[in-house]
Amino acid sequence: MNLTVCFDHIAESGCAAVEDTTEGQCHDLSEGGLNLVTTMALRVGEVLRLHLPLLGGDSSLPVSAEVRWTHEIEGGFSSGLQFLA
Repeated sequence: MNLTVCFDHIAESGCAAVEDTTEGQCHDLSEGGLNLVTTMALRVGEVLRLHLPLLGGDSSLPVSAEVRWTHEIEGGFSSGLQFLA
């Protein structure tokens, strides 16, 4: 699965930093998390608010996830994200 996902960086106060909305490519989506490929490095421990697109429409599902690992790949960065309850 290759899916474009928008995401916001969550400030330490718990509020979304709207000016930091970015896109990435979702790979390997599972019930526990996903792999996100981006053009920018994400910090381990950083919390993101993902906007997962729903099938058949223009709606998305907001989901919080924590960056568990990141490494550089050709043309960008690959990060493992774990969904938060």
